[in-house]
Amino acid sequence: MTIAAPEGFPPPRPFQVEAIEALRGHIRRQIRSLILCAPTGAGKTYTAMWLANLTLAKGKRVVFIADRISLIDQTSRVADGYGLDHGVIQANHPRRAPEKPFQIASTQTLARRGEVPAADVYIIDEAHTQYEETLKLLRAKKAVIIGLTATPCTAGLKDHFDELINAVTMEKLTEDGVLVPLRAFKGPVPDMKGVRKLGGEWTAGGAERPCVLKIEAVVREWQAKGQGRKTIAFGPTIGYAQLLADAFNAADIRAASYTMSTPSRERKELLEEFRKSDSAIRVLTSVEALGKGFDVPDVGCIVDARPFQKSMSAVIQMWGRGVRAAPGKTDCVLLDCSGNVGRFWRDFRVIFQHGFETLRAAEEADEEVRDGEEKACPQCKAIPFATHCAACGYSEIGNTVEIVDGALDEEALRLCGWSRRSLWEQICAYMEGSRTPAQKRAWRARFTYRDFTGEFPPQAWSYRAGTRGCPGELKRRIWARDAAWRRQHPRPGSLSGVSR
Repeated sequence: MTIAAPEGFPPPRPFQVEAIEALRGHIRRQIRSLILCAPTGAGKTYTAMWLANLTLAKGKRVVFIADRISLIDQTSRVADGYGLDHGVIQANHPRRAPEKPFQIASTQTLARRGEVPAADVYIIDEAHTQYEETLKLLRAKKAVIIGLTATPCTAGLKDHFDELINAVTMEKLTEDGVLVPLRAFKGPVPDMKGVRKLGGEWTAGGAERPCVLKIEAVVREWQAKGQGRKTIAFGPTIGYAQLLADAFNAADIRAASYTMSTPSRERKELLEEFRKSDSAIRVLTSVEALGKGFDVPDVGCIVDARPFQKSMSAVIQMWGRGVRAAPGKTDCVLLDCSGNVGRFWRDFRVIFQHGFETLRAAEEADEEVRDGEEKACPQCKAIPFATHCAACGYSEIGNTVEIVDGALDEEALRLCGWSRRSLWEQICAYMEGSRTPAQKRAWRARFTYRDFTGEFPPQAWSYRAGTRGCPGELKRRIWARDAAWRRQHPRPGSLSGVSR
């Protein structure tokens, strides 16, 4: 029997109902340490508050643990909105009420005190960044532990949690209009040659200097591509974030730095202003303070100036700050001023389409050192680019090949992330389901690609078994084209062109 959302809660989306039922099913089977994985915008806090309500209704106790002190009040407001009476565990907080069965606390406060209040269910927000000490304290309680995260990639997370529930994918949320598409453009990328590394990742201090050298170019790129949108800009260090904010202000673009060194009162004032639809602040610069748990839906541009080689999770968190849907918002502009799009885009597309399937697979996503660069459109700098730009229509083919009007199937490219290379790989994946000989599958793949784009794939793109899968809608489109071709070219003796 499908459960209904509690009174005072907005109607749930189907995947949220499925997530709650999956959580309850695991708990009934005595699997008591669970990760609920869902992308930005999927309503993880909504789902958690729903679970808390169900627990409280049984006369049990719940503790919601926030990742940072700065998120305590935000979580408290959400709980108030759902009618959940609660206390707050934080030094000198006006809502301290330890007798109440629902408590909201910060992981820093619990770790500093060395103890956690007794509860039947602990819900850990941003579970991938929790303190080891806090997790040990929770494990000792032998209660139900639910971790919430969009990126369960932290090394060792699988040692604290027994199972991962993958609630929904970014692709599904984008198709449903919960998220908006990312439009990536290549900006001024720093030269990272010789930058010091630690464990295969560039150090923040080492990345600072090459990034600082590009600051003025970053501002110019934002003026050209940011279109005045409300923006979050990420950099490698606090010093860089301040310098970037200064550079924007010098160009008469209202900006402010929001980092761990920003005084708490100033942070509160900045957030109150930035959340306004007509905010005077157009750009907030940061390092990590805005990279997770911070959601302002009308942010329409992300400036990524924080280079990584391994941390897929940090990249997803940064880019995710701009993809929430909002009234009048159709997309989010991603200005790649770090080279991260070139290094991470392909792996990002896999996670976009399929999510994280296991905790081990998620951990591996942050272990791989990535090199390489995606080609950008020579005209508008859109990424990725093969021979034709889906963003502006530019083509490298010139006059040597005639492009039939309307041949470019933009809907097919949208399904594959606006990348012709992704389209090719997913067509190959589709063809692998055929029983025909490999040579014929490769031949069919090339002609199917031509049907969608008006040209054959580059010779350098060899046919290979697709590892990225093929979206269901794209499968249906390919099947429909094949069926139409068979009707037009019936086999001898077949009925109305329908073979077999």
